[in-house]
Amino acid sequence: MGVRDSGDGFGRFVSTAPALPLGTRGSGRLARSPDPLGVPSACSPTLFGVDDAPMVLAERRHRLAPPPWRIFAALTEEVDRWLTLRPREVKPRVVKGVPSSLVEWSSLWPVSPTDSIVFEIEPNGAGCAVTLRWSTSNPPDEKGIGLVRHRLNYAIGGELRDFVDTQG
Repeated sequence: MGVRDSGDGFGRFVSTAPALPLGTRGSGRLARSPDPLGVPSACSPTLFGVDDAPMVLAERRHRLAPPPWRIFAALTEEVDRWLTLRPREVKPRVVKGVPSSLVEWSSLWPVSPTDSIVFEIEPNGAGCAVTLRWSTSNPPDEKGIGLVRHRLNYAIGGELRDFVDTQG
């Protein structure tokens, strides 16, 4: 697997990975089928010749009442107190943290160890706004994407919000 120059003089690249028939599913992952003209589509991870580049599949902004420092503490030091792990989930590790402005978690799912969940925290009046981004280089099928989006929105908009609103 890899990429090669398309040879058309326009600097386009073409995946050399064997193509699967459109709509084929393997291991619960999206199957990729190249454009009939050999040009990768905009949603293909082979765009510009980058195989398995992480793709942002969820982005949501939540407005929370507590200030940024409080949300940062909850996302880094108090995860055990508010995040209820479901079957096949593991406690995320804090991969990166910039006090009161950014937290990056490792994956919640051992089956997708390269997933990343990034929280950008910004002041918003007396509280803050938290932008959640989930990215992965191995996306699940459409149903799986919907389930992960729902899970992450519930964790932040439900569990985290309830915790910080009641714990002060």
